[in-house]
Amino acid sequence: MKFNHKQRKIMALILVPLSFTFVCYITLYLLISPAIEPLMSIYSLISSDYAPTLNDENSTDLYANKLVASDIIKASQIIQPTYGDLFGKLSIDSVNIRVNLYYGDGREQLRNGVGLFGGSFLPGFNRTILIAGHSIPYFEPLGDIKIGDIIKVSTHYGDFEYKITDTKITDANDSSNYDLEQKEQEKLILYTCYPFEIIGYKSQRLFVYADKISGPTILEEQ
Repeated sequence: MKFNHKQRKIMALILVPLSFTFVCYITLYLLISPAIEPLMSIYSLISSDYAPTLNDENSTDLYANKLVASDIIKASQIIQPTYGDLFGKLSIDSVNIRVNLYYGDGREQLRNGVGLFGGSFLPGFNRTILIAGHSIPYFEPLGDIKIGDIIKVSTHYGDFEYKITDTKITDANDSSNYDLEQKEQEKLILYTCYPFEIIGYKSQRLFVYADKISGPTILEEQ
């Protein structure tokens, strides 16, 4: 199909601006996407209508046949979660926190709840439990907790309570804020980004420390 001079001129007037606009949009996107992606991620957390809870249908089996009849549970009796599994819930009644607890602290887990750092330990093993969570929408209320408040963790094998003993605000890269090697007492540590009012990268972390006061003990078999 051949176009006459007038038709070619009209097509040029249409296609050249469209092509120029398309190239400009692509260039602009490539330049600003690294900067806006963190902001959009935060916005999606704030604006999301979905707030997962442990009442979801696919979590109804989580607490079936809970092994609460004994203070001592053999390690072989519990279901060891794998990375990404929903294995419990965490709640702090004093500041109205109730959130899903996942094994692993990757992007997907922290989008849907709070996550147990894989290098730490499950509740009941008399070791350090390190749990991370985004300040928005889950852990911002930690700014209002008080020494002596109780943190509750429920799993399929038992319910645990921890009394808050201390809080600390520190540099995000300071690993001295927790000891994963200690075996003297079961300790629960929560942490989140700080300050809460800043949107985007935050260079500090708020740590909340608590000691176990109730719940079964897991006996590791030889």
